[in-house]
Amino acid sequence: MRSVIVGFLLVCASTLACGELFTALTHMRGLIRLEKTLQRKLVEYLNLNPRASEDLRITMEEVKQHTKNIRGDVEKFLGHPVNAYMLIRRFIKNWKDVEEYLEKHDDQEDLLALLRLHKVDFPTSKDMLGCVQAIQRIQDVYNITAKRIASGHLSDITSTPPMSADSCFEIGYAHHRWEKHEEARQWMEESLRRLDPPFRYRGSLQKQDILEFIAWSEYMTEREDLALAHTSELLQLDPNNDFAARNLEFFLQEYQAKANGSTKKPNIFKKPPPPREHFMEAYERLCRGISYRSNEEAAKLRCYYDFTRHPMFRIRPLKVEELHSDPPIWMLRDVMYDSEIEYIKRTATPKLRRATVTNLKTGELEFADYRISKSGWLEDPRDDNEEKILNRVNRRTSIITGLDTTPRSAEALQIVNYGAAGHYEPHFDHATEAVSSILKLGIGNRIATVLYYMSDVEAGGATVFVDAEAIVKPSKGDAAFWYNLHKNGKGDERTRHAACPIIVGSKWVCNKWIHEHGQEFRRPCGLSIEE
Repeated sequence: MRSVIVGFLLVCASTLACGELFTALTHMRGLIRLEKTLQRKLVEYLNLNPRASEDLRITMEEVKQHTKNIRGDVEKFLGHPVNAYMLIRRFIKNWKDVEEYLEKHDDQEDLLALLRLHKVDFPTSKDMLGCVQAIQRIQDVYNITAKRIASGHLSDITSTPPMSADSCFEIGYAHHRWEKHEEARQWMEESLRRLDPPFRYRGSLQKQDILEFIAWSEYMTEREDLALAHTSELLQLDPNNDFAARNLEFFLQEYQAKANGSTKKPNIFKKPPPPREHFMEAYERLCRGISYRSNEEAAKLRCYYDFTRHPMFRIRPLKVEELHSDPPIWMLRDVMYDSEIEYIKRTATPKLRRATVTNLKTGELEFADYRISKSGWLEDPRDDNEEKILNRVNRRTSIITGLDTTPRSAEALQIVNYGAAGHYEPHFDHATEAVSSILKLGIGNRIATVLYYMSDVEAGGATVFVDAEAIVKPSKGDAAFWYNLHKNGKGDERTRHAACPIIVGSKWVCNKWIHEHGQEFRRPCGLSIEE
């Protein structure tokens, strides 16, 4: 196997741990600035050294091709998962190769000194694997083909240059290690296709490197005829490949048994899929925009102006869109101003850390792969003169919900940023176990959620309610509102919801979790114990 991919393959083979760099927007911005400086120095070096290695010129051209679409909006550029992946890959592979070349041929060069100085800031192989996992998540949830991802056309607005054969091979190999054989087959096919002349491939990856893996993926996805064909082709290119010769004999036996109608032996290499929660299928379907909501339910929903909830709405009525009737879920339109959004994002950005979840057994907060995002908290101001914008948002939240949102009844404002493939799988906002950290606040359970959307999202990123079959698309300045508890204080299990993976873009939200204490007269118990 060629050196262009060996380092990454070794990492894939040894770990599934996911790096966090691709979700850290500030660090990724720094990498873009650093690469611009490195690119400028590399151009200067090549102008002074026209006989330098062709690999250096390939690196220069690749950097130029993949960064030409940056027009000041770095967040938009990094919101495309292929851009994020290729950026991290260049630092791990291309710039490392540049450093090694200069160490051998020109160890006094300024570019080498610059590379050594900033090496501590370079991403790691785990960060690269994290990007691959992000791409895999998008592919899984949205049923997007490897061909579409590799072409860079994930949305109608933003596109990227096509991925190389090397990049497709690396992603295919990662899927091979994860035993996701259909995805591995697709990526290996793309890698094979991109060796053809139209793609002007100039790397060291060879056809036989790919054929071995694509044949195995085809066998594992019950395409024995294709596995035979590709293994035969591999042996033509590499007649001394004993492993391929054994595979050819094995695939031929399997193919003949299938063709003769014989009872096929169980595939001993194929492991049963891991168990999944029953709601995951609905989650992925809703993320793809497919809802099974009944016509009867849809007929109950309406949009209206609310003039009566508060005296201020006599002048400027509240715009309400009903998303579901039972449990009630509302979309409140135009309830946060752009100036407030920019202030909240600017203030919260330095405080963002990887978001945590509550362990249902221990009640402790921990990281989890089913929630990938960055979050931070903005505490309530102590007086009206301090941070008036936060006070204004809190008061407005109280007005539109009719609930007490002061610190004795609600949590601080949580700000969340979802980057490439950022998501939060189906969950409840309220505590479902007595040991939950939510209850340790001493103000009761979370009675309601107000989720403010602080950005539009180019593709993906919807909030979906898996039992209510409701899909909420992010729209800047609007807020979703629902009750997590029945009036009797029991959790409403129909409010299980999720944040779908971002396909392209960045999603900013902030939420106000309102608790039971202080709401006795604002949302009183019903006439029936069942309410």
